[in-house]
Amino acid sequence: MIQLKIISPTKTFVLDPLDGLTIPSNMQLNDNLQHQEAQVSVRVAYDVEVLNSLIENYELQAQLLDNNTPVFSGIIDTGVSWLDNGNPEPLDNIPIVINDNTYKLQQTTEDEFACINLSLAEITRRICLNCGLSFEENSKAESVIIPAFVLKAEQEYYQAFADLLFEYKFTFGFTPDGKLC
Repeated sequence: MIQLKIISPTKTFVLDPLDGLTIPSNMQLNDNLQHQEAQVSVRVAYDVEVLNSLIENYELQAQLLDNNTPVFSGIIDTGVSWLDNGNPEPLDNIPIVINDNTYKLQQTTEDEFACINLSLAEITRRICLNCGLSFEENSKAESVIIPAFVLKAEQEYYQAFADLLFEYKFTFGFTPDGKLC
């Protein structure tokens, strides 16, 4: 049975979704065979604590679990909207969208980020460390040596990283527990 785990700064909620879910592949690719952010839409029964947590927080970590095993992990953008049904309990349900961890790569470098003669796996490890991501090891990426990879200060990791992988015939996605692979 699929459940939604929402992790707020003060409480963890485990909820039963109201509708059937389609869990996307961890390797969503666009027409150019590059990474495409995956997302899951789900509705949960109205709960005042859940709604307050969504309203009070900018973003929340979430996991979809199947018998307590993660099948999709990511972030809830808490800019949610809902419809008031006019009854004393104002909402029928709360719609939630969970995006994979791509957003962590959409931050910019503080200083120049430079790697010279390192493996693709090592560059990936360093980018993940800078972006707060966990990384799943890849032995094929260990054998690919990159002569130079440089990001200027204030440049976004995501597009440069995606381009680097594409150049060497790699792409990325996320494991069900949210690690970059």
